[in-house]
Amino acid sequence: MDLIKPDKRDYELSFLVVDKGSETAVGETLNRHGAEVFYQSPVTQIQLAYPVKKNKQAYFGFLQFRSLPEAIEKVAKTLQLDKTVLRFLVITPPIRKREERALKSRSGFRQQRERAPEAVSPSVSSNRALTNEALEEKLEEILK
Repeated sequence: MDLIKPDKRDYELSFLVVDKGSETAVGETLNRHGAEVFYQSPVTQIQLAYPVKKNKQAYFGFLQFRSLPEAIEKVAKTLQLDKTVLRFLVITPPIRKREERALKSRSGFRQQRERAPEAVSPSVSSNRALTNEALEEKLEEILK
C-alpha cells in the first residue's frame, strides 16, 4: 500500500523573545521539526504595553516557513516550553493567486464613479452680515 504524504503548507510565525540572540533558537526549533524557513525578518526591539513574564521590553520578529501541518503542533509545544520566547503566533497567510489579482485589476474590478458636478448656488456677499429674516428667506427658497 502506497502512503500519500500531505503537501507542505506556508505558515508565518510571529514571536517576542527576551534577547536578540534568542531568535536563532526559534529558527533552529523550526528546522528540527522539518520546516523550511524561506524568509526571516530582522529582529527589532520594542517596548511592551504591559509586562509579559516580568519583561517590559522584548525583541519582535517573524519567520515565513513551509512545513507539514502535523508538525505545527509540535513546534508550538516546543516554543511554549522555551523560556526565552515570551509570546508567539502561528498563522496561515491567505492564499492569493497572482493571475487572479492581475486579472481583476485589468478588468476594471474597481471602477470609480464619476460625480455629477454640483450646482453652484448664488452666494450672498460676505461683506454684509445676514439677519435672521434673510436667512429664513434663503432656507425657504432652498426648500421649495
